[in-house]
This record gives sequence, structure tokens and C-alpha cells, in this order.
Amino acid sequence: MARQTGAATSRLSRVARLRSWTSHHISCIKESLTRLLKTPLASLLTMAVLAMALALPGSLYMLTQNMIALSGHWQTDTQISLYLHEDSGDLAAESIALDLRQDKRLVRVQFMSRDQALDEFREMTDFDEALDKLAHNPLPPVILIYPRNDLAAEALTRLIEELAAIPQVELAQLDLEWIKRLNGILGIIQRSLLVVVGLLAIAVILVVGNTIRLEIENRRDEIVVTRLFGATHAFIRRPFLYDGIWFGLLGGLLACILIYTALWALDAPVVRLIELYNSSFQPIYPDISFIVTLTLFGTLLGYLGAWSAVSQHLYKIEPE
Repeated sequence: MARQTGAATSRLSRVARLRSWTSHHISCIKESLTRLLKTPLASLLTMAVLAMALALPGSLYMLTQNMIALSGHWQTDTQISLYLHEDSGDLAAESIALDLRQDKRLVRVQFMSRDQALDEFREMTDFDEALDKLAHNPLPPVILIYPRNDLAAEALTRLIEELAAIPQVELAQLDLEWIKRLNGILGIIQRSLLVVVGLLAIAVILVVGNTIRLEIENRRDEIVVTRLFGATHAFIRRPFLYDGIWFGLLGGLLACILIYTALWALDAPVVRLIELYNSSFQPIYPDISFIVTLTLFGTLLGYLGAWSAVSQHLYKIEPE
């Protein structure tokens, strides 16, 4: 019976410690949020600094995602123009277009006769009088080819080489250089994004650390009294860690709002610019995964900043 009583007492002791530990965490969360609300201006300024530091890499990331999507959309609308020899007839051109429609790499093949090419040239220029004086139509038949959007630049290059090898084709035209340059620029931006994230992460940790350091100094007497009553290091540092977590969490949410607002402000002019290129691309906005990731990242940086401040300053405070 004595053993059972001892075991029961041990279990109760563990349960009591767990309840005390949980109760203190909940208390620290509430008290930390209350302290932030008691100094709204100072807290808001700190969170604003964190938000701007987090919004910059977040904005660069969203910009990169939009550019990647836009480049893919442009590549989807990529058009290969096959200019046939001048002596090629419309029937021969239609036969080539019919054969090309069997190629699974192509989404659409459109044949444009000599007369259609001349009419389109008239619409795009103001040379009606000069064209009327021509004895014959100088424009050759044209075949417009739209490849699949999942074809890489190398596959497009091979496709053009095959199309250019067709005997009746005089010129197969597609500008791939802009795609290569854009991909190179995107690669530089993505690599630069990692550098920016690292530098601004350090800045966030330093800002939070300095804020927590000031909080530690303001509560020095309270810390000394708590130490005199035998409080552990974990018990004393816990409220300050939650301060950092709140700063990071709210700063991350504010950063998401800033990013969304900036994209919303740019939406109208960007859409107008895209419409000039007859594209149906829609800008990408932050989704729930982006918001959660950025918020958790800000929370982690806030925690690390608070931990660094606690490690450097809290343990130096000793009762005299």
C-alpha cells in the first residue's frame, strides 16, 4: 500500500508540475500581449520596422514568382513564323500546315495566304498607296505555329531547326534570346533574394534583441526579486521569449498586409501594360501558404532575437 501511495504521489506531482508549467506559459502569453498593448506606439514602431524588413524579401519573392509565371505565359504565347519561298503556292503551304498539325509538340498551326498576309500588312502600316502600285503581291505564304507551353528553350531550338529544314521554308523565326536573358535575370534575382533574406533576418534579430534588452533593463528590479525567491532561469526568461514571439508574429502579419497592399496598388497599371501585349496573364497575389510561411519566419526571427538578448543580458542580473 505504501508503494502505491508513493507512486500515486509521484504521478500527482508530475501532473501538478505539468499544470504549473502550462499555466505559466498561458500567463506569460497573456501578460506579454498585455504589455505590448500598454505601450501601443512603441510596440507598433518596433513591429513596423520588422514588417518592412520582412516585406522587402517577401516582395522580391512575389515579384520573382510573377516574373516566372509571366515568362511561362509569354512562352505559352510564343509564335514561330514560317516564311515560305516566294514561289511557293498557297496549296503547297496548306499541305505543309496540314502535316504540321499532326506534330504533338504543337498546340495550333495557322496558315496565312499571300492575300491574308498582305491585308494584315496593310492594317499594321500606312503604305496603302505604295502597295496599290505594286504589280504583284511580294509577300510569301506564312505558317504561324504555336508550340506547347511545356517545351523548354532547347526543345524549341530543335523544333525550329526541324522546321527550317523543310524545303519550302525560307525562314523559321523565333526570338529565344529574350527568354534566355529573362531566365538569367530571374536566376540572379533568386540568388540575390537569399542574400537579402539573410541580411534582413540578422537585422530583425538585432532589432528584436535590442527591444528585449530595453525591456530587461526596465524590469531589472522585478527580475532581482524573482531570483531571490528562487526562480529558475527558464521561469525568468520565458516572458521575454514570448515578447519576441509576439513581435515577430505581428510583424510578419503586418508585412503580409504591406506586400498585399503594394501589389494591389500596382495591379491596375500592370494589367493595362499586359493588355497592350494582348496577354491574359493575371498577377499573382500572396496565398495562404505564403502568409503562413512569412508569419512563421517572422515569429522564428522574433524568438531568436529575444533569445539572443536574454542570453547576453538577463543572466548578468544578480541580486546584491
